[in-house]
Amino acid sequence: MRALFPRVAAALAAAAITITTAGADPYSDLQQAERKFFSLRSWHATLTTAGQTLLMDFAAPNRYRESMHGMTIVLVGSNGWMEMAGQSHALPLSMTGTFQQKIESIRTLGLQGSLVRNFTVSYTGMRVLNGMPTRTYHLVKKSDAAYTMNWWVGSNTNLPLQSIVNDDGKTITIEYSQFNAPITIAVP
Repeated sequence: MRALFPRVAAALAAAAITITTAGADPYSDLQQAERKFFSLRSWHATLTTAGQTLLMDFAAPNRYRESMHGMTIVLVGSNGWMEMAGQSHALPLSMTGTFQQKIESIRTLGLQGSLVRNFTVSYTGMRVLNGMPTRTYHLVKKSDAAYTMNWWVGSNTNLPLQSIVNDDGKTITIEYSQFNAPITIAVP
């Protein structure tokens, strides 16, 4: 019994150190998660807003697929295609640019450039999300306090698992998954 106590005490001390160091510098925490996310070969995202769901896949270096309401948009570099009702059409460059801007916002985790310059960030504690331990953060855009985000970053993976974005009364929930999974995005 005496031998067990030091091991339990050591485990509790290690857990306390982990908990107190998580969030000590929330900017650095999120920048590390952002860098790790950018290094991924692939990922999947599910965006939900106003009862609508959009599915998005990324495969490095520059392939994206977005699906919603029976329509699929595929972007490869600066070229884009729309698939709908079994038909595929090339997108004009102007539409491709619009989709690329939206995708870039999702790819950059909605942070739009410099995290430190654009957001006030606070660490909000450890939470469990879908059975996974996470560190959570609250972000407020410095130029627009009505634009806020809440982030769940996997404690074991240091990857973003979920973001809830509130912008002018609209809420978008983004769930990230399938990190480095074999996602194939073919040109239609």
